[in-house]
Amino acid sequence: MTARNDNRAIFETYEMNGTEEVIGIECCLYADNRETDLTLEGRFHKKDGKFIFVYHGLRA
Repeated sequence: MTARNDNRAIFETYEMNGTEEVIGIECCLYADNRETDLTLEGRFHKKDGKFIFVYHGLRA
């Protein structure tokens, strides 16, 4: 896959609510091997020793 900007990370993560227990994530989405204008948004949190992904939506 080729990104429009070689310096842009495909995944970006960040702490949410000032805690390491909840990690926000944004991800570039690709179609036909090209980056689209869509970004997937979600978060990971730990539950019973496992990381759970919660989908928030898509942003254009």
